[in-house]
Amino acid sequence: AVFNGATPPCFSSFLAETRSSTSLTAVLKDFVVGAFPVCGIEITKTCPSSRFNADQTAFIYSYNGTVTNTGFAALYDVTVVDDAGTPGVPGDDQTINLGTVAAHASATFSGEFQSTQNPATNRASVTASTTPGGPVDVTDTSDPAQCPPVPINPLMHVEKSCQVRVVVDNTQVVVRVDIAGQVCNDGDIILDNVTVTDDSGTPNNPADDQQVLSLASLAAHTCAPYSGSYFPSGVNGSDPSSATFSDTVTAHATPRPGGSPLTDMHTATCPLCPCPRTP
Repeated sequence: AVFNGATPPCFSSFLAETRSSTSLTAVLKDFVVGAFPVCGIEITKTCPSSRFNADQTAFIYSYNGTVTNTGFAALYDVTVVDDAGTPGVPGDDQTINLGTVAAHASATFSGEFQSTQNPATNRASVTASTTPGGPVDVTDTSDPAQCPPVPINPLMHVEKSCQVRVVVDNTQVVVRVDIAGQVCNDGDIILDNVTVTDDSGTPNNPADDQQVLSLASLAAHTCAPYSGSYFPSGVNGSDPSSATFSDTVTAHATPRPGGSPLTDMHTATCPLCPCPRTP
């Protein structure tokens, strides 16, 4: 017997005689070279779930897959490589060793990868050898797997109040407007580079704007207070009993990871009378 009762190796070509003779002087010249698909491997994968990473700077995607030996002999050194959503960057590829997969058998694999794409698309490839430790003989690549997007709902609002005070400044009695409020992250993701700027009652003159709050980040569902004051350069009305001062604060923030900037504004109007107070 050619294989001595053992399972034949995975092969795909053969050479056979078409006739034979017992004559010592016979010359055999009729051979047939043939081939048939007896070695094969297939890989499929899905990407069923997604979520933020711990600090919400990227997304984590989970994947599952199956490798099937479609041939009649075992395949060895079966190795899956997942591209982690970046087919042009092999440095972050993930390698999974499945070992030996018997004929007509399947092996499953799973893993996670991190990406700033939302959603991410990735694929996996598989290689195998028909002999232990031998060269790669069979390969396959999965169809692209579309991962589900991570829902992002960035929300922010700013609140503001003001109060007029009469104070002494440089031996002169002047009006000062004190402002206070808070900026709130109403969404479910962290906001970065949070600032609040007050226009000091002169919306057309950015030169006297003052930044009353600057935060590196603001956690989801939290608020941060701010306060400040300015000496108004104008007044709405000449009658003290009806004179008012108005100013506007503007809040800016950038949601993680690299979302579109958020902006919110709030204007407050304070009367000069009847309650000016000295500190």
